[in-house]
Amino acid sequence: MTMDLSEFETQSPPRGPRCSIHSAYERLSADDRVKLTEALSRTKDTPQYRRIKNIEIAKWLRDRGVSISPMSVSRHRRQECACDDRPE
Repeated sequence: MTMDLSEFETQSPPRGPRCSIHSAYERLSADDRVKLTEALSRTKDTPQYRRIKNIEIAKWLRDRGVSISPMSVSRHRRQECACDDRPE
């Protein structure tokens, strides 16, 4: 018999610091937010486009005054970040 432990899920504290990508969206212009969303969506699963590397996205953001690492971009793309609501 499996024990139901779902009550513990409601007791978990809020997640840690916000995702760096999510924070970056707040600092970018509307045009740059659209570009970032498109760049993040170009992965190995979108063969019709060239995949944009995490390091390229991180450098692009740094050029716009947002300090971020390629690993943060990678975590966001894998949905392993503290981002609960991804900008679409």
